[in-house]
Amino acid sequence: DELLDKARIAFRERRYTDPEKDNAFLYYRSVLAQEHDNGEALEGLTRIGGLLDGRLQSAMAEERYDEASATLARLKLIRPNDVQLKATEAKLAEIRIAAALEDDEADRAAALLRQATQSSVLPPERTARLREEIDKRQADARTQRLAELVSVRIRDGRLVEPSNDSAKFHLAQLRKVAGDSRRTTAAARELENAYLKRAREAGTAKQAAEYERWLGEARQIGASPARISSLQREVSSAPSIPDQRK
Repeated sequence: DELLDKARIAFRERRYTDPEKDNAFLYYRSVLAQEHDNGEALEGLTRIGGLLDGRLQSAMAEERYDEASATLARLKLIRPNDVQLKATEAKLAEIRIAAALEDDEADRAAALLRQATQSSVLPPERTARLREEIDKRQADARTQRLAELVSVRIRDGRLVEPSNDSAKFHLAQLRKVAGDSRRTTAAARELENAYLKRAREAGTAKQAAEYERWLGEARQIGASPARISSLQREVSSAPSIPDQRK
């Protein structure tokens, strides 16, 4: 009786589903948890369901998908076996996943797909196609991030150190993920140029150990013999510059 009194007051004040702990929806459901066939509570939820139907349609039409999802969840509690709600849930899941992919948020799309899979919202064949697309987007995002890290570490002067966060390290990771892709080739060329620049500076300053070190790094990531030979000729014919660090 106390719960029904609270529900009536909340309904009159149009607190249908909010605030979270003081609304008619909550009170009517609490009544039914104790008395599953209470007529007033069942009727009250039916009336709230009608209001939520309108909210759901408006949210879908205005592309307020998070609000639509929350409204749909409440409607499912009122009408758990409603076929139309299940169809709307599947449509909403696809729309939200597509929107996440459109915003280049592959990880969010993957999380939404996991939710849809756990609740069996989408048919298996559609789930498989979406997973394939998301996997592709996630792999592409990772390769882009690794390629950017190579460039950033080169600008920072961190060509080979630290061993787990250098341009050399991130290039190796990029090759594992993307193989000989266009991004990998561009990143390798950028790092090769950085190595050869260091070798040129060391060779001109007659720093033999450093010179050989950077040539070795360049060879290791795939610098061609022609580029190495060209640099060696350039250094051997260049005027000597004293080592400023001595």
